[in-house]
Amino acid sequence: MKRLCLLLILTCLSCSSTYNLKKPVEPIQSSEPSAGKEEREQLQIKKASAILQRIAEIETEGKKEREQREAEMALGMTKSQATTLWGSPQKINRTRTTVGTSEQWVYSRNRYLYFDNGILTAIQDELKQDGQ
Repeated sequence: MKRLCLLLILTCLSCSSTYNLKKPVEPIQSSEPSAGKEEREQLQIKKASAILQRIAEIETEGKKEREQREAEMALGMTKSQATTLWGSPQKINRTRTTVGTSEQWVYSRNRYLYFDNGILTAIQDELKQDGQ
């Protein structure tokens, strides 16, 4: 039980620094200044649970924002508009020819944007099979 508590607390502390917790987790105070060891462990578990709950909220909010941004991506957009919606790409592959410049913007989750002379001309993503 002690190892589980310690692991949970360390995980939460690590996660709380990884995630930008804009909404702070309320501190949990002991009812007695000289709280016993078991009560301190229970308080630590409650705090860790509160941190995990806030992380889940942040991930849910992020997922909703991503889905909304992806639904708004449209052909004909500029690079600036695309960056506003999906953020900066992980990688850009550029091709220069006599007729202009083409770029492939590489994003996570097998998503790609294609630009010709700065205008979005194609959107590529992974086709999901039924049941996936």
